[in-house]
Amino acid sequence: MNLSSKNIAAALSDIFLAPSNLFSALPSHRSWTWAALALLIAVQIASIYAFFGPMSPEWIVDSSWQ
Repeated sequence: MNLSSKNIAAALSDIFLAPSNLFSALPSHRSWTWAALALLIAVQIASIYAFFGPMSPEWIVDSSWQ
């Protein structure tokens, strides 16, 4: 059963659950690629902020030399 993804939410879940469905729908929905890229960038920025946010510059410099 190879159904193409119907909307952007289904496409983002199909990345992991049913990639062939997503790949069959991509030629007719080029904007989904930009939405996936924007989501990836947002997740990376949030994870970097969550990791480095609580650290002070002094703590980073002091702990790197120990």
